[in-house]
Amino acid sequence: MRMDEWNVVEPLDERTVDVYVVTKPISDLNIVNYVDNSDQNSEWILDSGCTFYMTSKRPWLENFNDLDGGEVVMGYNVACMIREIGNVTLKFENGYTFTLKRVGYVLDLNRNLISMGDLDGIGLQGKIEDGSLKVIKGSLIIFKGTKRNGIYVTRASIVQSHTV
Repeated sequence: MRMDEWNVVEPLDERTVDVYVVTKPISDLNIVNYVDNSDQNSEWILDSGCTFYMTSKRPWLENFNDLDGGEVVMGYNVACMIREIGNVTLKFENGYTFTLKRVGYVLDLNRNLISMGDLDGIGLQGKIEDGSLKVIKGSLIIFKGTKRNGIYVTRASIVQSHTV
């Protein structure tokens, strides 16, 4: 895809100076992609005990569905309501973009969680060495997590697409 086909608009509005918008006209539609760097909570915990991907950031979800009555029991034995399920697309520091499918929107959650079990279910592997957890597919490194206070953490920007 040629970059001259895209129109760059920045900022999205006066409140989001860290959001960059790129649009591509396709017939009567515009495809809008932007990377949101304004949210400081784009940190994700790589969690081997988490049963599915979760976030408390509703604006990050795309292609979502409301849930009626879903809940998840957290490690401290408290049930939290799952309000919606959707997809979240992440752009990692190595430039690789990856979509987490079926991410639960859990309002009471304090951290974003990447389920290592879900990654295994789609054929990815985790390799731990020297304080780093590499998530790989064959020889391709999808992203890395760094060990901090006994847990592995990765940072990513949120990529969202909208048709206007």
